[in-house]
Amino acid sequence: MRITVRQLRAVAGGAPVPTGVVHTLTLPRTTPVETLRLSGGRPEDRELGGLVGRLAGGPRWTFEIDYDDEGRVASLREAG
Repeated sequence: MRITVRQLRAVAGGAPVPTGVVHTLTLPRTTPVETLRLSGGRPEDRELGGLVGRLAGGPRWTFEIDYDDEGRVASLREAG
């Protein structure tokens, strides 16, 4: 799956601010995603492929990206 990633910077006391850096990543549909709002307020482990409909049709979602020791995307976490 191809996803577009915009890098954000945390600002003290405010909402995250885009840095202007944009990447396109290709991730397996089986990429683990920790969700909260996407799962109705309950913490849940899902797979990216199972969230496609919700992610494509709705608002922009913010995720933190977890990398493995070799710099590959290991999982996504819904940012709250």
